[in-house]
Amino acid sequence: MVLSQDILSSPRHLTLRRAREVKAANLAASTEAAVATGDNEVPNLKTLKPGEAMLYSFFTPSLASGRYEVNSWQEIVANGVKQDPDTTKTKKVFNVESPQYTLPENLVHSIYPPEGAEASPTILPHVLFTDPFFPWERTAVPQTPEELKKDNLRKRVPWLAVLVFSASELRLDEDQLMGTSSIFTNSDLAKELGTTGNVIKMDVNCAIDMPVSDFAPGKVAKSWSPVPLSAKSDDRTKAIFVPRPLFTQLIATYNERGEEIVDQKSIDLSRYTYLAHVRQSAAKGANFSSTEDGLFSVVHSHRAAPLDDQQISRAIVHLVSLEGLHDKSRADFASSDYIMLSSLYSWSYNVLPAGAPSVSDSLRNLGDHCAVLGPPKEVIQKAGQDTSKSGQRIAARLRDGYTIVKYRTQTGEETAAIARGACIPCVPPKKLSENWTSLSFSGSDLQILDKDLGLMDLTYSMAWNLGRTLALADRSFTIALSRLRSVIAAMALRRGKEKEMEKHDAWKSTKDTISSLAKSLQVLADAEAGSLAPSSHDQPTSGATEKPLTQPVDLSLANPSIVSTMKDVVDEHIRHLAGSDDETGARLYNELNLPRSSDWVTVMTFIMHRMFLIGIPAQNLLVEPSWLPAESLRFFYIDPHWVEAVIDGALGVANHIERNDDSLRRSIKGIFNKYFSTVDPDVGYRPQVPTYGLLLRSKIVKDFPDLLITAPIPSGSSSKDDGPHAEERAEILRQERIADDVILCLFDRQPGSKSMHTLTFTQPAHQQYFALGDTLSATQLTISFTRTFSKPRGDSKYETIAKQTFYADANTHPSRQIFIWGQNSELRFLNLTAFGNEVKDIIQHDGTEPKTYFDDDEVTSSLIGYQLGSHVYQLGLTSDRLSLNPNAETIRHPSFSLMEVDPTAEGTEFFPNVSTLHADLSSTESLSTKVIADLPQDVPPHFPSLLSTFQLFPEREETESLLPIAPVRRVAAMRSMAMLALASPEDAGGAGKPPPFTVRVYPQMSPFGAIPTKSPYPLDLIFAIRIPDMDSKKPYMYPHQLGQITISIPMGPAKDRQNPALLSSYHGPGPSMLQNLRFNVIASQGTATLDLTLLPRSTKGYVTVGHMREYSFILPMVTVNDYNDDLYISINFVASYVLGGDQPKSPRPKLHLVPQDKTVPGSPEGEE
Repeated sequence: MVLSQDILSSPRHLTLRRAREVKAANLAASTEAAVATGDNEVPNLKTLKPGEAMLYSFFTPSLASGRYEVNSWQEIVANGVKQDPDTTKTKKVFNVESPQYTLPENLVHSIYPPEGAEASPTILPHVLFTDPFFPWERTAVPQTPEELKKDNLRKRVPWLAVLVFSASELRLDEDQLMGTSSIFTNSDLAKELGTTGNVIKMDVNCAIDMPVSDFAPGKVAKSWSPVPLSAKSDDRTKAIFVPRPLFTQLIATYNERGEEIVDQKSIDLSRYTYLAHVRQSAAKGANFSSTEDGLFSVVHSHRAAPLDDQQISRAIVHLVSLEGLHDKSRADFASSDYIMLSSLYSWSYNVLPAGAPSVSDSLRNLGDHCAVLGPPKEVIQKAGQDTSKSGQRIAARLRDGYTIVKYRTQTGEETAAIARGACIPCVPPKKLSENWTSLSFSGSDLQILDKDLGLMDLTYSMAWNLGRTLALADRSFTIALSRLRSVIAAMALRRGKEKEMEKHDAWKSTKDTISSLAKSLQVLADAEAGSLAPSSHDQPTSGATEKPLTQPVDLSLANPSIVSTMKDVVDEHIRHLAGSDDETGARLYNELNLPRSSDWVTVMTFIMHRMFLIGIPAQNLLVEPSWLPAESLRFFYIDPHWVEAVIDGALGVANHIERNDDSLRRSIKGIFNKYFSTVDPDVGYRPQVPTYGLLLRSKIVKDFPDLLITAPIPSGSSSKDDGPHAEERAEILRQERIADDVILCLFDRQPGSKSMHTLTFTQPAHQQYFALGDTLSATQLTISFTRTFSKPRGDSKYETIAKQTFYADANTHPSRQIFIWGQNSELRFLNLTAFGNEVKDIIQHDGTEPKTYFDDDEVTSSLIGYQLGSHVYQLGLTSDRLSLNPNAETIRHPSFSLMEVDPTAEGTEFFPNVSTLHADLSSTESLSTKVIADLPQDVPPHFPSLLSTFQLFPEREETESLLPIAPVRRVAAMRSMAMLALASPEDAGGAGKPPPFTVRVYPQMSPFGAIPTKSPYPLDLIFAIRIPDMDSKKPYMYPHQLGQITISIPMGPAKDRQNPALLSSYHGPGPSMLQNLRFNVIASQGTATLDLTLLPRSTKGYVTVGHMREYSFILPMVTVNDYNDDLYISINFVASYVLGGDQPKSPRPKLHLVPQDKTVPGSPEGEE
């Protein structure tokens, strides 16, 4: 089955792909039709079983890159007689293009060792390509037509090679780059950089970016010749400069004793034949969708990294081009100091001394020390040493996965709180409380007060706000949800109006109208005949007033009957839009059928992504980084209430109809509850949603990005209610690298339960690395040879059959020397001729197996690659040595419980039953909780701060707009206080006197106190602006339309007491509102005043005062002028209204300034 790109690219592709496969298999079984499969890109590929791999020596492209000439002519034969030949020939010349100096994007699947990783000196670096043809798309060594015609041709030199260097072998000093001895003298690169004033520099991997056409014969010789492109080509490449002595060793011929053949004239590239092959892998895993057929090409090195037994050294790896070398001779490089090679890819890694941990050691360590996600045991034990009630409570909270976080209250005070994320070490109860709010409109009602600790639990409040933030950040989701709300509201309102008019006999349906047409026609006929003439007693008497036949019908949203009807029909309409556009239309959309509404697809995808923890910030998954140390494996349970709080916050946006309820949000949750509880007939099981998971942090993840994690579903582990094909569902729901060395893996079963006995971590076959042997030093190499078969075996006896040690002193092994060290370990490469013959002799003369298992006499690149390939290691975690909880619910079907929280419910211990897990967790204590009451909003913070927090969602008038756009100002021009004119009640937007404002200015650290002078640091000033006599029960007590508020503060240098100024200038971050977010406050500096203007955030340019009593803001970082004595400074306050003047009697507050060393009590009034 060919999978669509939308599935392969989806973060939930494991679940969706498995569902598609099961659906196709069920359809094929029911119709007795074969499932179509895509044609292989390469013919005659063997079908592999899961976990198997096949190695091919090479894949030949149909046409290698290069220039081709096609000649065509005609030969005509009539009645067996050949006619006169047509001498006219048609010639066509064309080029086959392929990458030559740079690599296309996404061609490199992976490298080993990864960039910056640590590896053993035995490691041979390699590059894995997603294109199985790429290493042979260009020609390194041309082959004759006779060779190409041979059916048994099994060797071909790739045009790429992986070479390992030390930094000292490639690094050029400053004199060689730009000095008097520069090798770049008269080069195009030097001329190019000379005109710009730049200098020639090497990058971190000792390569230089330069034109491919650069350099004439001299100190540097190019490996590619002649240049395939014109001399004026603007192609560039990363070039490395290899010293000639080293380069000649890389192209020389050696005999089996490791001796270089003397008097060599040609360049020998035959060794590179064995350093590239093709791998076909049938592994299954999260990241194996990068190539659908599992075909990869790999090029590996034959040269080891620098050898140092004492300290870590750095190795640089370059993927270089061999193209053009075959056309040269060794004499072409005799007079050159350096040979320039084209590098298409490069990276570096660190080489560990001998005896460093191996891959098997890392896997074994992970299995021995896996645990649940949470604080280290030492931290919990230390907290538990406190026998007091609070100490034991803290220990219990730590076991539950809580941590201490910084919390700023709505009034600005900083304090401590507790919180945890989505991944927790214990199983919470199904229901949290019977009286918990079903919907939240701000998230603050989801805060819980721990009375024993006196700390606020912000877990679900933070989750709700996170969901709202994610929703607002996702434009497509917000638009889709808004459209759904609009459509459903319109449909529900129409139905509500119909019902209301039906009650008053003011509306008829189409059916009723048609049925009454006959009677209406009869009435009209009678009227025309005069039989309906009014009688005298029906005539109104003189002076009487005719009453209306019926009372007007209230069809507005203020009618409770209409609102009630709307809520009743919302479920019906959302069910229709959430359905599938199939033949019956009775099924819900399940991502496998056709949707009825594209907006519902967007909403459903958003919700499912959040349930799979997709898009959740890392700090909300792992609240404490110390809980996941390096080289650790941690299991966790996904808190469904946390996930639901996120979804509730997201679904709460765009509610413009209901003020105290959200029927659509309830209906959407109900639809998902039905979706999760229904067995899908297409696949035969319920929709899969993760409930458990693990986090793996290890260098193994970085080394093997496609680490294969499997969790087989045992036969008989599912019940009938789970569906007939429940055991065929996806084993792993999500596997993703969320960091270079961290994997997140999610399941719908508890590890160690009856439905998940084993969990394995396997090195992927296509990412098998290559190594010289077991150990390598400057004096010896120990290598193990693996039993190899040219015919498939039915068993798994591919074990080691021989282990040999080779020494740098060739006299200790006179017949063959498979590794060449050099005099001072400067060469460090395999003698592939000797190594291939050694491998063939050992596996052919294995005394335990007849030769019939390996009857091949040819040494190929696939044989060399198999022998150099590392063992495929696997870590298996089982439940054999652990006692299972027979009452544990292994499969938890998700449902939206409307966020019911039980303050007294106990958490259930979650403990993954794996063989190497030794954590000892006890059940959590009962959680004594309390919903926090609303905090006072008018008390400013009582400590120095630059900014203060504000209420997240203040109440607002329906006519106001909270869009963050520049306000449209239609207010009257500001005047001096001496020219104020009283606006009439009508002009001010309503009746009655304008609201009386009170203004108080004081430092944040001293509420209602005097402003200190001679302060060593800038002050944060609170401007407390309020309407004191506001009655909350009369929201329209002041219907005035407020356009702006302006406060002018005297500004200038310190003067005499008759004309004092508060500050000389202002350079702070600017003012900000404390609570009332209906306004923005803007600061502007004039010649003698600092003007602070409050502008409404409304497209109308004004807001109705209504019941808004708070207009306070903070002006941070104010440098107050120094005065020796205390004094008062007057400031101007102007409240401007639309369509009229300003407030006639504005307050004239005075700022009380005192020196820093004086203590003056704050005035409760603070104004004149």
